Amino acid sequence: MLDRLQILEDKYEELNQKMVDPDVLNNPSELNKLAKAQSDLEDVVVAFRQYKKVLGELEDSKMMLQEKLDPEMDEMVKAEIKELKKYFSEKESYKPIIESIDNTLSTSGNLMNECLSLRG
Repeated sequence: MLDRLQILEDKYEELNQKMVDPDVLNNPSELNKLAKAQSDLEDVVVAFRQYKKVLGELEDSKMMLQEKLDPEMDEMVKAEIKELKKYFSEKESYKPIIESIDNTLSTSGNLMNECLSLRG
């Protein structure tokens, strides 16, 4: 699933780039088509980025624990890891992200195909 989400995030960025192209800006029909596709992806991309951010912070904190830290810093890193793990363990914390991903992927069963077809 993460591979599919990464593909959607990449497509979102590609759509953003296309939408600032002068040729697209001069073609309202194409601009509307791209804006709709970009809008359809926005919630899931924002949620996926938040997930990756928290996951990255957790990995960074775990790596810090492998270093020689003074006791105060060690406690701070452990507390941060505890908080970041809560993000994944408390259903309410990640529920909106999962729902956003599920909604985006299910609103249009062909969303990925539609996005991929916009390549040009």
